[in-house]
Amino acid sequence: MHNPLTKRIVSGRVGALKSSLYLGGSILYVAVMAFENSTASILLPEKLFTLIKIVALGLLCVSLFIPKGVPVWYIVVSTFMLCLSAGLYATTTSTLPLFFVSMAFGSYGVERKKVFSSIALTIVVSAAIIFTLALGGIIPNIMRTNNYGLLKYDMGFGYGSQPSQYIETVAICVILASDGELSKKKAAGIAIAALVAFLLWNFITSFLITVALLILVLLVQGVSPEKRTRDLFKVLSVSIYPIITVVTIALTACFSASNQFLSAVDRMLSWRLTLGKQALDWHGVRLFGQPVYFKGFGINAAKSTIIESGGGYYELVDANAGYTYVDSSYVLYLILLGIVFLLVSIGVYAAISWMAAEHSGLATVILLMLLAVQCSINPLLVETYVNPAPILLGLYSQERNLIRKSQLLQDEGKAD
Repeated sequence: MHNPLTKRIVSGRVGALKSSLYLGGSILYVAVMAFENSTASILLPEKLFTLIKIVALGLLCVSLFIPKGVPVWYIVVSTFMLCLSAGLYATTTSTLPLFFVSMAFGSYGVERKKVFSSIALTIVVSAAIIFTLALGGIIPNIMRTNNYGLLKYDMGFGYGSQPSQYIETVAICVILASDGELSKKKAAGIAIAALVAFLLWNFITSFLITVALLILVLLVQGVSPEKRTRDLFKVLSVSIYPIITVVTIALTACFSASNQFLSAVDRMLSWRLTLGKQALDWHGVRLFGQPVYFKGFGINAAKSTIIESGGGYYELVDANAGYTYVDSSYVLYLILLGIVFLLVSIGVYAAISWMAAEHSGLATVILLMLLAVQCSINPLLVETYVNPAPILLGLYSQERNLIRKSQLLQDEGKAD
């Protein structure tokens, strides 16, 4: 084992094993979440999804503790975060913190392009399979009576907003896989897909965010700002998450229908303040979260309210009855996962934003800032299967560690 060649071979094999386990766990998790949030979950046993999640989490955790150049402090912090997430599962029954932590910290030592490309491909393939199964009548195809676009059916998805969200996920993966670089052909392809999804299902938020993201990335990619500009973006990107968190929670907690300004904001946000205030009043806030069921328009509501209407199609009846879902990440996860984990997740994004401003171009920084804004109206903050940005934590941590080691070697060389 003292032979340098043998050491390199063993190190290479360990690195390949770590990467394979992490990629396998990530792909399984993304796929199982896509199918669990489709009408396939109505036909398949819940135990199957649980089993696949356990396997995925096991692979991610094992890869996290393979010491392929991972600093001891990093393993200690990762262990603490996993223990916290396990404790939260006991109090909330939510697996989101476990996968958030294992995917964010476990990416240390994994190749950036492989992981983001794998997630994008998994989302595309899963969505295509779901669409095809619904088209063939193999899984239920829900018909909606609300304001969809040209298509009045979910086509196997839990809700018509999911295709647009998946396209945005692909856009995020494509941009992050190449560290902010984006070809005009890829941008055009994603934009066309987003437009088609918007015309079919009429969900404008993800469409506008996807198009805005593509345009901004094309405009700023390759730009190398001077130090003062980079420092300004560093401050902005780090501070935007805590600022938006505080503003969103404050607006929600202080909301009153009698306040004309807040009522106008509430209408503009499709009653998000009303629903958030209602949830805060009903459930309150705890340090380590609580088990709460929110009823929305998605697949969980569909499971209990669909009736067969013939021809393999299903109609969702009384979709608005008892709607309680909170769309804002900052309010939703404050209630569901508690104060502690919300602060942890904001800290993770702040750290990622700081490192992105140091080591990446403006495109990645702008992407993270847009996500901060979107999280105020959509539940994306810790859902890594549709928002893989937290994976950057491990990738940037490895990059910083390598830079530090290189500088130490240079300093030692100068000293000699």
